[in-house]
Amino acid sequence: MRRILNLVCLGTFFFVASEVNAVSIGVGDFSGAETVVDLSFLPGPSEPVVTVGDLVFTSSANFLKQSSLTEASLAGSFTMDLASPQLRVGLELTAFASATQNVPVTWSIEALDAGATSLETILVSQAAAGDTVFGGIERPELIAQLVVTEVTPHPSGGNYFTFINNVRYEVPEPTGMLLLVVGMCVPLLVRSHG
Repeated sequence: MRRILNLVCLGTFFFVASEVNAVSIGVGDFSGAETVVDLSFLPGPSEPVVTVGDLVFTSSANFLKQSSLTEASLAGSFTMDLASPQLRVGLELTAFASATQNVPVTWSIEALDAGATSLETILVSQAAAGDTVFGGIERPELIAQLVVTEVTPHPSGGNYFTFINNVRYEVPEPTGMLLLVVGMCVPLLVRSHG
């Protein structure tokens, strides 16, 4: 009987732990205690590297502060480094072109760990040109860097301007289910060995 209880506890533990796999997430998947970074105050007119609190943005293009919009913008792709690795990371993206060349844009968002190993890449797409979309990733290995790349080519060549805002990130937290399983199994394991 003890062996059966031990197997059930271990099986449940590994099942719950496996539920925290790589996942594309939305704004509602954050706990409500995440850090939200508003990029509306970025310096202008342009810089290739911008540091905002715990975030460092790097791009081969310059970051621009738009006068008509409050987000930071750039053409092509950029890298966002976090001061400390996080469980969940995401940001809002939108893009515009001229009125005659506006098409929905798709971005790839790649998550990397502290050793620069790729953890996962997701695609985020606008339903219609000019829409703001949220792209986020959750990884138990912890995310130290995001690489965001525009994958929709501009009709006349080059890139759209990508606007970024409201970066969200959240440190690891123990899941309630995992704590419940551990709390139920520890007394059984102690009693079976005592």
